[in-house]
Amino acid sequence: MPNSAAAYAPIPDPDLRYRLNVIALEVAGLVASAGGWLYHRVANGWDVTVAVPGQQNLRPLQILGVRTVDLESELSAPVGTWAGQCLAVVAEATVTDARIRQRVQLALRHSLTEVVVWGESWQLDRRLHPVRHLPTVAGRAFKSQALLAAGTPVGTRAGGPELFRSDQKRSLAADSDLVPVD
Repeated sequence: MPNSAAAYAPIPDPDLRYRLNVIALEVAGLVASAGGWLYHRVANGWDVTVAVPGQQNLRPLQILGVRTVDLESELSAPVGTWAGQCLAVVAEATVTDARIRQRVQLALRHSLTEVVVWGESWQLDRRLHPVRHLPTVAGRAFKSQALLAAGTPVGTRAGGPELFRSDQKRSLAADSDLVPVD
């Protein structure tokens, strides 16, 4: 029997990986707002799942390396099963869908789930503070390609900081890669 390192390689356990779950209403806006951050989370070994409405071009999200699921199917699942270590949501979704708003509120109360929101429609919550993510060269490259696949003009949107609001809980096992904005 050959003695190889492959025989002793650990079997990946999806339950041991950090999970980022994202709720977005459209792919192009998500990539423009958070593409670099999503790429970096995937590159750092996170399981990143994006829930978007059906009938959208998912190629930009495939470029970033994220898994996609149908938003309506996820919203039909039991509420407590989908938060993970981080829940990211486009602000507009919290205004237009009570089920999404409920998931965000539950995650805000859960000490092991960081909540990240982007967009303009968010009703200010004292628990959420401005944060930013500055994509690396690789993050900018992947984000640029994803923007092109989404049919969005790249311009400076791929290279600048990505701005969010986050509760940045101190009880999380992993440090956040989001930096507070002073």
